[in-house]
Amino acid sequence: MENQSGSVNASPPPQNLFSKSIAKISEKFAYRNKVYVPKIAFFVFSLLLLISVALFFQLKYPSNQFKGRQVEYLAVISASPRGTVSSSKPKISVKFNLPVTAHHVEEYFSVSPFVEGDLIQGSSPEEIVFGPKSSFPRGAYVTITLKNGLPSDPGKKLLNDYSFSFSISYDANLVTFTSKNWSGKFMSFQASRGTDITLKVGSEIASPTVKVYKADIQMLLENLVYNVKTNYGTPKEGEYAEKLIDTNKLKILQEYKDVKDGDKVNFKGNNGVYLFQAYEGESVINSIWVTLNDTGIHLRQDDKKIFLAAQNLDSGKPEGGIDVTFYRLEENPKVLAIHTLSGIQEYPFAYPERLDLVVGRKNDDVMIIPVEIPNSQAEIRLTQSLDEKYQIFLYTDRPVYRSNAKVSFRGVLRKDNDALYELPDKQKVRVYTGSDSNFKFDKEFEVTEGGIFYGEFTLPENVKEGTRYLFTTTNLDSSKFFSEGYTYFDVFEYKKPTFGLDIEVSESELVHSEKTTAKVIGRFFNGQPFRNQKVKLTIYSRDYYETEKAVYNTSFKLNGWGGMCGGGGFDEYYGQPIGEPREIELDKNGEARLEFSTDELKSLLSQEITYVAEKTDDNGNKIVAAKSAIVHQGEFNVFFRPGPGRIAYDQEFTLAFYAEDLNGQKIADKDFSYEIYEESWKANQAERKIIKSESVKTDENGFGVFKEKLGKDGSNKYFYVSVKTQDSLNNKIEARKGILFFNKDEEREFPTLSSSGVDQTILKITSFNSSLKVGDAVSLEIIAPDDMTIFGSFERGRVYTPSWIELKKGVNTFKFDVLPQYSPSITPTFSFFYKGEYFIEGLSLNIPALHKLITVEVSTDKEKYNPGDTAIITVTTKDKDGNLLPVDIGAAIIDKAIFALRKNAAPPLHSSFYYFRNRSTNTSSSLTWIATYDWRDGRGGGGGGFEAFLKDSDTLYWNPSLKTGDDGQVKIEIPVGQTETTWRVLIYASSDDTKVGQSSKDFLVSGR
Repeated sequence: MENQSGSVNASPPPQNLFSKSIAKISEKFAYRNKVYVPKIAFFVFSLLLLISVALFFQLKYPSNQFKGRQVEYLAVISASPRGTVSSSKPKISVKFNLPVTAHHVEEYFSVSPFVEGDLIQGSSPEEIVFGPKSSFPRGAYVTITLKNGLPSDPGKKLLNDYSFSFSISYDANLVTFTSKNWSGKFMSFQASRGTDITLKVGSEIASPTVKVYKADIQMLLENLVYNVKTNYGTPKEGEYAEKLIDTNKLKILQEYKDVKDGDKVNFKGNNGVYLFQAYEGESVINSIWVTLNDTGIHLRQDDKKIFLAAQNLDSGKPEGGIDVTFYRLEENPKVLAIHTLSGIQEYPFAYPERLDLVVGRKNDDVMIIPVEIPNSQAEIRLTQSLDEKYQIFLYTDRPVYRSNAKVSFRGVLRKDNDALYELPDKQKVRVYTGSDSNFKFDKEFEVTEGGIFYGEFTLPENVKEGTRYLFTTTNLDSSKFFSEGYTYFDVFEYKKPTFGLDIEVSESELVHSEKTTAKVIGRFFNGQPFRNQKVKLTIYSRDYYETEKAVYNTSFKLNGWGGMCGGGGFDEYYGQPIGEPREIELDKNGEARLEFSTDELKSLLSQEITYVAEKTDDNGNKIVAAKSAIVHQGEFNVFFRPGPGRIAYDQEFTLAFYAEDLNGQKIADKDFSYEIYEESWKANQAERKIIKSESVKTDENGFGVFKEKLGKDGSNKYFYVSVKTQDSLNNKIEARKGILFFNKDEEREFPTLSSSGVDQTILKITSFNSSLKVGDAVSLEIIAPDDMTIFGSFERGRVYTPSWIELKKGVNTFKFDVLPQYSPSITPTFSFFYKGEYFIEGLSLNIPALHKLITVEVSTDKEKYNPGDTAIITVTTKDKDGNLLPVDIGAAIIDKAIFALRKNAAPPLHSSFYYFRNRSTNTSSSLTWIATYDWRDGRGGGGGGFEAFLKDSDTLYWNPSLKTGDDGQVKIEIPVGQTETTWRVLIYASSDDTKVGQSSKDFLVSGR
């Protein structure tokens, strides 16, 4: 049996302990000719003891476990609580198979409904505990989600989202109106189906009665008036006024007497607004507002506009002729806007105006769409205006300084505009030092028309050593410390090293079981070899997450390693060491070679191996060089096509995968096997319980598809699906995917949303590619349970191209072109009404902004200069198609010895602007409810021109305000001075339409 990587046993437990013991005892007996009874008794006792020990090891390490393997990934071993709990503030515990640090988990941990709390370390390094600060509401269905990518301390990651749920018990002295395990203050239902309400009757309630009244919209609005407790939070917190409801003038339509716990209320009536009240005797103990509707309305909202789209709940046909009113209900009902709705309609509505409700009216049909009203179950992700959001890339001329040194900085400022960046409308920015500094720098700097700012300041003589942070913001109020960009640098009294180390590898990519060679090169910065010196070399490995070759670009990493903590110093994490560090000796040319066999890798997952060479110089500087190579798990890769993460038992599902070689060519007609299995962990050993196992083959396009169905298991469970095969080198290649299987009759009204804000429950949506690029013609496969009309849109921070989509029962193909505004990521989002419920589903797609990448070429007229020469450096900038491009550039020439002390602190420019973004829009509908609980209870000078430093300096040249011409070129003529060293040219480029790029080039100054 294998775990996900199919790696082999590394250190099995002792299986021959018993036989070895017998041999030793036999030797003991042969040694003596005469046997005494006490000695016989002693040996019998020893024999029994050894048998017991052997049995212990046999039980501890049964043959069907993965014995002695290196753990390949982070996994959840146990999670609690489960079921129904009586405490409204239960401790939530999650145990992993590997040590995890609690504060590393925070951005991967979510709880719904939201309550504030503390995430702390548990009783062991493998356990985390969440302690709620406030109570969950009674009757709440609580879902805990751990997002994939969650890092363990050794660096292994959680490969799939993991969720578990529990319920909070109801109050004993209350009658609660629930549906699908949710209790509501307002509920809406499809009129033709009637209400689907289950009564939860507390144990202390005797013979309660439920009365149904015909009401009107004005009464409902008055009852939903609230007072704001604080403006902090989104949606803003609020407390309902709970005004007394006068029912004297209302007509009783139906009465349910002596109701019992679990009784169903299926009330059918005409379209309209209704009031349900529960009584004990003559006392009202609970109320709920209900609407019955023939029409359903979808809502999408971003920071500038609202989209509404209406359709008939029975036929699915689009509807029009609807009057809509936007309301705010703080303190009293206030009309914000009145509109009409026909088809798909767009309305202006700018953040931060608060929209509580939308009311739609068509004849007697009254549709209520909760948005930001307290306890709304709408999906609220909108938190700021994207026209008021700014992205700033800030960097300094070098990563390390001494006291009294001048720090030069430069920044690129853009208005965010949902990653469709625009030149800023700000004329100034603030740049200031962090609270960690023992000196204060806080000054405003002008922004150029091209969105560039720059300046300088001098470090004081008494500056404290250590890492210092520099922040920038468009907010000029010096009393507020709001950062929109930052960088950092080190301060200490260094002596520049005289030599540096470099590493070259024979192959940047290779396949497991192959060999590779690394060459370590030592050079003095005057160009002479660092000969006959001993250097420490360590090889590290860490998991590498494969990406399609067609969209991978080295200017930014789609599969980059996630950080363990933000910020910090300049140390690099390379993974786990492979064996012990070794000492190598550089030859007369300052070089040494080392051959490495990938068979030394314990993990059979794809790995990034890194050679790290280290040498401490006479001044105590640690000189470090690192070079990485990718070791693919095999000659090709297997990728699952994006698909459903939650599937009901007894429901047929389709999963698809594809295989491609390391050049991106699809692998056709290849035999694979797939398994569906349950995974458990014992003493960090993974066990697989195989549920199903079959064969599958890729077609002529390299795609494989299989259909399956799992019978009911009795409880919601995570199962894993793996697709695996072997390559010609006998490498085991496997891809796996985690899926939550659930009992459909236990599902509640509002499914837990994934981290991207979409989750699949009804439609089965699959993409033919994991990542896309601008200009692609894309097809999504959508499997629908019936003929359906659904409302679709493309979303990120804003809503794009909304439309109606007609689906037929079975397999459908949804085609679209990847527009530039969809990059760097987009979520095709689909909402629909089905069997009286509202659903929103979709897929998040990665669309790297390759069209926004500037190619920067740096050349010098010589590779080597004599002291006193003038260097001519040419910078050429081109767009992705090779067209010459005029841009703003910042240029620096820094002594390479500096980078032997500290790596460059600036992150990649392109990925600082174009990174993956999840949806951040609001969505709701006329079948979205208002819950009963409060789920939120839960020294300086401006700088211009360039400077040349001709003395023994760390910075030879700095010019933050250069431009390339229409020919895409600019030339820099600079005296190289008298210092014999290697200089590094650094170029950062940006265009007005926010194409960005960077490059570097080394040149030597030496009289030898």
